[in-house]
Amino acid sequence: MAAVELHEKIALDDLDRDQARKWIEDHNERFEGMDLPAVIVNEIRRKVLSIHSEDTQTTGTNSQ
Repeated sequence: MAAVELHEKIALDDLDRDQARKWIEDHNERFEGMDLPAVIVNEIRRKVLSIHSEDTQTTGTNSQ
């Protein structure tokens, strides 16, 4: 589900895995403004960026 939602926001079909990860890293701070459900934002941050939801709630970034 997260992949489908994010694919609609990326709007680029030719990204390889590393390019997609870079796009996610570059746009991480803007996810809340992209009209993505919080559960999907949390999943992306947890699985792709290794950021836990408690970290994003307090700082918006990975506090490690």
